[in-house]
Amino acid sequence: MQRPATISSARVWQERLRGLLLGLALAAQPAAAAAQSPVAATTEARRTPVPVDIPPPAPPVVPTVPPVPLAPPAPPSMIDRARGLELYQQAHDAMSAKLPDLANMRFAEACRFDEMRSCFNVGLDLEARATKPAAPASLRRETVSAYGLSCRLGFDRGCAAQGRLLLDKAWGEPQPERAVRLFEQSCRRNEPEACEQLAGVLYLGDPLRQDLPRAAELFRQACDRGRLPLSCFNYGLMAERGRGIARDMTAALAYYRQACRNGSLAGCHNLAVQYAEELKTSERILVARNLLRSGCERNYIASCTTLGQLYRQHFEPRDDPAEAVAALAKACSSKDGLACRILGNMAHERVGVPGGDRAANVFYDRSCKLGYGPGCYNLGLVYWSGYKVRANAETAMAWFGEGCRLRSASSCAGAYLATLNLPAGHPLAGQDMAARWLAQGQAIDPANDLVKSVQEAFESQAAKAKTAKP
Repeated sequence: MQRPATISSARVWQERLRGLLLGLALAAQPAAAAAQSPVAATTEARRTPVPVDIPPPAPPVVPTVPPVPLAPPAPPSMIDRARGLELYQQAHDAMSAKLPDLANMRFAEACRFDEMRSCFNVGLDLEARATKPAAPASLRRETVSAYGLSCRLGFDRGCAAQGRLLLDKAWGEPQPERAVRLFEQSCRRNEPEACEQLAGVLYLGDPLRQDLPRAAELFRQACDRGRLPLSCFNYGLMAERGRGIARDMTAALAYYRQACRNGSLAGCHNLAVQYAEELKTSERILVARNLLRSGCERNYIASCTTLGQLYRQHFEPRDDPAEAVAALAKACSSKDGLACRILGNMAHERVGVPGGDRAANVFYDRSCKLGYGPGCYNLGLVYWSGYKVRANAETAMAWFGEGCRLRSASSCAGAYLATLNLPAGHPLAGQDMAARWLAQGQAIDPANDLVKSVQEAFESQAAKAKTAKP
């Protein structure tokens, strides 16, 4: 591959791009529009073992004219259901008295009298113990059996719990077909947790064929009927992204609110983002900030990062950056590459982060190594432009290349520029190789400002080279 013959003229437009590059690198990021993870995996939340109190099954209807028996009548049932109900009530009394061990003992006794809610609670207790370190494998088998017995006795939440475990290889050989049957039958009987589990299966397309419209409908049902925070959040997210249903920001906001009020930190986070981005008044920014602060304090790391972003987007002279820096530092130490990059920008700007450019480069380095492409771009830019360091096109090329691999379109454009500055004979030098980097950036984000600017410069250079030919 030949080094471009017009490299001296190429430097002219490279210099014109430096201001744009620096501006893009150091600009504050906008607040995150929503959690970028896919719809959360549906899992049974830990709960205090107090199931809904439902009436016992109705006694069978006895016909007025008994049929002629074809066989000797069966012996009378030996199950004392009244005794099982009394033990169940005693277990709840023990829970009210904050005696969980005694409560679980009474639930186990009640289950032996086929008290279906008690069998489910036995499953909850066994599951909690089975997931502790060094727990014997037998506890996992007993957990599945307890939920299964509750299901066979008619408690649909037990069917949902058993199906959930049947999908997880940690609880034995997966039985996806059986699990789906349990979800289907229990959801038809209006059990919200079964509908939520079935929605998750349909959303992921494993083991069933993916069916996003039905998944969305089932998440909505589980939220409306059972106030399950995960389902409320998932339906809100699907409404916001237009996944399986038409994009509907009004519905997204309504379901994020329900999710937040029912205890979903992700719901509160996305609700805060809606307040910050769609409803920009000082009062609503305050609501957003407090929602994010609460999430960050409860270790929802995305809220820590967005709290820092919100500070930068709505900075006022009276604001103290200490809270934003603390939130971003917490997120960066929790391996959030975006938070590390923002800290690098703040260090460069001398806003609340000591250490200046040296500290900024440390944060950019950490951001890139955590897999956040724009952090690689910042560090590549430092070495390409020679900003406060000795310019080194080869080092810049390494950082830009890593950022491009991590799908940062700006990094791909930076790799294009660095390639043109490599010495003649370098294996990555040359216009052909540069064009490959630019094509990669266009494939990732053709609307990226830097990609478009470099593309214009590339086309201009190509046109000049064509007219210069004899």
